[in-house]
Amino acid sequence: DADAVSWSIRRDTLVIFYLLYSFMSSNGNGVPPQAPVSSSDAKPAAAAGMKRPPSDDNSQQQLSEKKLRRLEKNRLSARECRRRKREATEHLEREINVLEGENLRLRLQLQVRFRMFKY
Repeated sequence: DADAVSWSIRRDTLVIFYLLYSFMSSNGNGVPPQAPVSSSDAKPAAAAGMKRPPSDDNSQQQLSEKKLRRLEKNRLSARECRRRKREATEHLEREINVLEGENLRLRLQLQVRFRMFKY
């Protein structure tokens, strides 16, 4: 299935970019660099606009796993949505064909009756 292959390639690409970004933003030891904070610049995480500061590598790993699970779930939802849309379109096309056939039959029937009453 071409659609499944395409999504598989996109997922693999996303994972590669994520790993590359993680590596590039680290100091070489797997830990992202942090800017030095002076005591006058220190703000609580909520005031700085962050939801919650990451506490350690484990929480970052859980966050990335959570994000990847969410992305996979979103992909599956999008695939299912496209499948339902395709099925609905096919159903409407079949219904159009039936109605066009019925319309043609009724027009022919009408022409026959006009000719019968004309003579």
